[in-house]
Amino acid sequence: MDWVYARAPADAASSNDQRTTWAHYPTCINGRRQSPIDIATTAAVAGGVEPMAPHLRPLDRLLLVNTGRSFQVHEQGSAVRVLPAGATPATAPVENGSASKGYTVLNGRRYDFYQVHWHTPSEHLVDGRHAALEAHFVHRDASESGLAVITVLYDEAAACDPLLSAFWDDFPPSDGARRYAESAASVDFGAMLSELLLRGGGAYQWEGSLTTPPCTEGVEWRLIKARRHVCAAQLERLRAALGAASGVRANNRMVQPLNGRLLRASALSPPAA
Repeated sequence: MDWVYARAPADAASSNDQRTTWAHYPTCINGRRQSPIDIATTAAVAGGVEPMAPHLRPLDRLLLVNTGRSFQVHEQGSAVRVLPAGATPATAPVENGSASKGYTVLNGRRYDFYQVHWHTPSEHLVDGRHAALEAHFVHRDASESGLAVITVLYDEAAACDPLLSAFWDDFPPSDGARRYAESAASVDFGAMLSELLLRGGGAYQWEGSLTTPPCTEGVEWRLIKARRHVCAAQLERLRAALGAASGVRANNRMVQPLNGRLLRASALSPPAA
């Protein structure tokens, strides 16, 4: 059986169903540094978070991917890798040519931006509470073995997110298979990340894993404290697509134990470019 967030039909993820269907991925079950986590803000150690410097360039030609498990944004002409079970970014097949989409510097190390995708509800909790939506800006280093994820949370509000509005309705419909679409929208995710950091509050930092099988560990995580907003219609667009593909209207992994990992918090703003 392939892994699932829950057995269909369902409106929410199931811890029991995830344990059962993810069991043939040993790291998902036995790993000690798994993601997502519940961020207890009072337990976070202040300081020690290195400046995070996003240098993502604006994307002018979007490649939108409905994987059946998430909405992903790449750039047309970028390297779109499908990750089979057990594959890593270095071994996965490349479906088209590559192009740089910018990078982020974490702890003095450059990570190239690869793709962004969304989960509803949020995978990470803050003080025991989900956000309505969570974006994962996935990065990899030059070796393609080092991974980093910058996370942005969205709270539900009456107003729709203007950046999502530029392309959200262009995602192809779901039929259980991976589907692609093109969008002429131009978006600047780098400016958005920098604005959130400059708004104040900084970020949380910890070491974790991928949140889908094979649950590879050693991933650098940053969760920006400042949030964006998302409207009910945008949430329903993703939930409906997930439901059409799998019968499950959610795509969040259940939270994992911290197991003694150090969680740091910082109010650092990004350094000057």
